[in-house]
Amino acid sequence: MCDPLPHHRSLYERPRRRAAAGLLLAVAVAVAWTPAAAQTAPEASPPSAGPPPLFGGEDDPLSPALADVHASSNELAAALGAHEATAQRLAITQGLLEDARARLDALRATDTHLTQHLHGARARERAAVDAQSMHRSVLRELAIDAYTRGSSDVLDLLDPARANQSARRRGLAAAVTGSELEGLAQAREVHADARAEIELAAQRQGSVREEQRRTLAARDAAQQESFLLAVQLIDERAAVHAARSTAIVSGLDLSMVALDAYVRAAGTMNDERPSCRLSWTVLAGIGRVESRHGTYRGAVVQSDGGTDPPIIGVALTGAGGVAFVGDSDGGSLDGDPAHDRAVGPMQFIPSSWRLFGRDGNGDDVEDPHNLYDAALAAAEHLCRRHVGLDQPAGLHAAVLGYNRSEAYVARVAQLAGEYAAAGVRLR
Repeated sequence: MCDPLPHHRSLYERPRRRAAAGLLLAVAVAVAWTPAAAQTAPEASPPSAGPPPLFGGEDDPLSPALADVHASSNELAAALGAHEATAQRLAITQGLLEDARARLDALRATDTHLTQHLHGARARERAAVDAQSMHRSVLRELAIDAYTRGSSDVLDLLDPARANQSARRRGLAAAVTGSELEGLAQAREVHADARAEIELAAQRQGSVREEQRRTLAARDAAQQESFLLAVQLIDERAAVHAARSTAIVSGLDLSMVALDAYVRAAGTMNDERPSCRLSWTVLAGIGRVESRHGTYRGAVVQSDGGTDPPIIGVALTGAGGVAFVGDSDGGSLDGDPAHDRAVGPMQFIPSSWRLFGRDGNGDDVEDPHNLYDAALAAAEHLCRRHVGLDQPAGLHAAVLGYNRSEAYVARVAQLAGEYAAAGVRLR
């Protein structure tokens, strides 16, 4: 009978058991390790891609040219504070979300390693069980052979040659028995080691999967909060834009929406009539004289350029030093069916509005009570028949055509110079 022990012994060498134990220790360490970022809340910082710029972006109703212009109001300060707080909360939440995702990746990798280790340990356990069964089978055969040989011991005494053969057989059986007993002991040891590894790995895997469930719940909560905060941030951006539109430009006496109307109107007119060379400061000077930039008698310029309440001048009856202008619009613009009145922040009479009225804000309506429309109409009035408004002579002629008063021209020129000297930074 051949000795099967060398074949089975190679499956259970000590180095392999030590390597398996080392792998399990490494897995256990990996499970216990937690990144520092996952243990503490991250510092408030924007996402890597960065949020869109607050001013000058596609969602900013004001011109990109005004992105660097400073303005102030209590409403704007409050809106900026709320926006900043939400942005910080969103940054923190997104940081927690990234930490949870990274932690999930690490836990899933650890779970996979543990699963692989369990497969290996269970395979070793099955091999050890099979080896024990084989060694027991060999030992049973040896015991049966020894029992059956016992009845021939008397004959061995009568035949020396047979006695020598029996002795050699007994020696070989004893050696094989010893080897099988050693193999059985080793198989039992490997079986016990594998069983211990299986129990420890299963326990570790249970802990890992429980941690995965908790981390998954944290990730989902962070995802939901990030979505809600992002929606909230969009609303708060809109609130900031609305508040900034009506805030007062730092160092000036006009709102951002008024400045925007003048800048847009001058830009449009210079694109259409490059020889005019109209500055926004001239329009601002006219707007200041005509209606204090849409705020005459407590009117308010809204973020879309509309004035509330509408600004309507005195009836042009010819009395009290005013000109006589009979009704030309049936009262549709000025509400007066008997006489015309100047209307809107740039004070157009209805007949002039019919000549110069423009749509300055792109809503397909020419409204003299809207500062965007009125500013573009004023630019049209100044540039239709005049050029070179960047020079004193050209400016004098154009403004005099707007209002035939030298005092008016002088005042507009003075204000335009003051606005230019204020150093408003346009992009």
